[in-house]
Amino acid sequence: MNNNTKDWLPWLRGESLAIVLVTRRDDIALERRRDTLGPDLLLHLLKGKRPTGRLLGVEIRGSLEDPPCRKRPKGCAVELSAKERARFADAPFPVCLFFFNVKTDDGYFGWICEPLPVADRGVSVVFHPHPALQPLDDGQFDRIVERVHAWYDARKTATVKA
Repeated sequence: MNNNTKDWLPWLRGESLAIVLVTRRDDIALERRRDTLGPDLLLHLLKGKRPTGRLLGVEIRGSLEDPPCRKRPKGCAVELSAKERARFADAPFPVCLFFFNVKTDDGYFGWICEPLPVADRGVSVVFHPHPALQPLDDGQFDRIVERVHAWYDARKTATVKA
């Protein structure tokens, strides 16, 4: 969370929009964080309404306008602050950025720490200091959760083989 008063109200609205989005699913337990040590939201992914130890971090940005994008070959990307880069560069689990235009409620997401399989080594999270954004809606969030579950499944398989 940004502690700048000017940015606080849009961030708070962005947090509310993120909570509405993630709590539409009954297989997620939500943990709101008020410190600056990790992501704004920590999502505990459940199976059969039971804890699994699987985590997905969500960093939130709220703004009165669409994201200020850097032009990238594959679309729009935003830059993480130095504090965000320091917090997430070595994160051991997937972390997303949720960006909301609080005037229109339009949402965007990008991977800060993207879950990827790595040949001959199992799985990894790849840090992106300039997350590429794409539209965020219920269907996209479902795909994010499916991808994170698949990453943890591959991680478990890689651990068993080792």
